[in-house]
Amino acid sequence: MNNDTTLENVWQYEAREYFSLFPAEERIFKKLLHPQMRVLEIGCGSGRVSLPLQQLDISLFACDLSWMGLRILESIVDHNGTIILQADARSLPFEDSSFEAVVFSFMGLISCTRSLGASRP
Repeated sequence: MNNDTTLENVWQYEAREYFSLFPAEERIFKKLLHPQMRVLEIGCGSGRVSLPLQQLDISLFACDLSWMGLRILESIVDHNGTIILQADARSLPFEDSSFEAVVFSFMGLISCTRSLGASRP
């Protein structure tokens, strides 16, 4: 088994096991994101956050540098209202002010709970 195959197997495992938001993320997204908003998700990976965000009826642009994660997301996402693209967060192909919100929840937004005055789950 080559290195690419090993990494793809890891991504597929993670994609199946972690399609849920942390409680703090759920609270933040429900409070700040509204239907029809244009939202950019940076570092979407295989979709742990992308899939639950789709349920909020937003226009989601999910991007990541990793083609392996994007391949998995492409195979499971509902493409109605979601655009998936490979892009470097340091050089995004969008004009300024293209989005009403930007989400980057690498390793979860659980670390935000204290600054929001919420307790950890």
